[in-house]
Amino acid sequence: MTDRDDDALRERFASLRREDAAAVRPFRALLTAKRAARRLGFVVRWAGAAIIVIVVVGVLLATRGRGAIAIDLATVRWEGPTDFLLRLPGEDLLRTVPRFN
Repeated sequence: MTDRDDDALRERFASLRREDAAAVRPFRALLTAKRAARRLGFVVRWAGAAIIVIVVVGVLLATRGRGAIAIDLATVRWEGPTDFLLRLPGEDLLRTVPRFN
């Protein structure tokens, strides 16, 4: 490389450094943005906790005074969506005991 090439390359890098420096925010601005974000996170966490407490208290107050609902389990029948996988061909033969004379 010649001195002329070195000078051109040096000038290009200096130009790039100037562009980068112009786009960078001041360090103080970054710190204040971080503090504001931290405060906002703190407020959001406390607001979320307060909402959860309010909902729980509301549910407890709404259900207070109601008796337990009795469910007759003999009348309830539920068949799961995969119960067909448990059925075997000829399962009635498996549920009985064979008789030999």
